[in-house]
Amino acid sequence: MTMFCFGAFAIILLLPALCEGAHCANGKLEKDEIDDYVLNPVNKYRQTLASGKQKNGYSGKNMPKPKDMTTLAWNCDLEKAAIDTLSGRCEFKDDLSDKNGRATVFFQ
Repeated sequence: MTMFCFGAFAIILLLPALCEGAHCANGKLEKDEIDDYVLNPVNKYRQTLASGKQKNGYSGKNMPKPKDMTTLAWNCDLEKAAIDTLSGRCEFKDDLSDKNGRATVFFQ
């Protein structure tokens, strides 16, 4: 019974954190969206390169391992800079990907 009460108490304490919304103040993405759609996919490919298992184009040979490659992390200041840069310059549709499901590239 004590373990049940402790578990319930822990869940109650975590609820506000689970329902907060955007990860960064005035940001657009939630933590799980950042992890699932940005950081994890990119870091997966970076890990393949860092481990020396990334194939190099048509040759099929593995690319050399980098001397040092850190894990990509989210930066709220950079998210804000991107939002400010694109503010009013892009008209977003419901789906920002192209017909093949790839992200759209913005430039000016």
